[in-house]
Amino acid sequence: MKEIASLKQEKGEPVYELLSNMESIWNQLTLTEPVLRNSDVAAKFLAYRNNDKLIQFLMALTEDYEPTQVALLNQQSLPTLENALSRLKSEKTHLDLTRPMDNLVFVATNIIGAKFCRNCRQTGHALHDCPVIECNKCKKKAHISRNCPPICRYCKKEDHLIENCPTRPQNKNQFVESNSWSNQQFRNFIN
Repeated sequence: MKEIASLKQEKGEPVYELLSNMESIWNQLTLTEPVLRNSDVAAKFLAYRNNDKLIQFLMALTEDYEPTQVALLNQQSLPTLENALSRLKSEKTHLDLTRPMDNLVFVATNIIGAKFCRNCRQTGHALHDCPVIECNKCKKKAHISRNCPPICRYCKKEDHLIENCPTRPQNKNQFVESNSWSNQQFRNFIN
């Protein structure tokens, strides 16, 4: 009995592994129980033993399961071990989804000690410096569009945008006015 009282779940140990260890001890203890001939007494003893197993099991869990432990132990009638396992499985899924990944990020950044590229999945450079990546604007390799030098859409030259293009007329209306002939100029040209 002393052995089962000292049995505790280790960090990262699955709940089912703890239960398996406890069941092997419970099976040994069952051999020492008296044979009860009265069916009412036997049923009460079985209920007592099942409740005792549930409490021993719940108390051996890590503090991660404390909210579920409290909820299960505060019920009007204690659930069966199978029902408790079902609730613990749900709690484990919840813990896995909500547990922060800080320790994994810490391991990855400290062991590698270098930048990690999300494009080619290599270390030593970041996404914006990836030699495999291709720019969406200019279609050249080794940079992304955010770092692409500006390209004019009018003259297709680098280092300026269409708004500042030296070869493009600044104002279409101004261009039309300067190049348009008045009616008088047109008549004089024709004649």
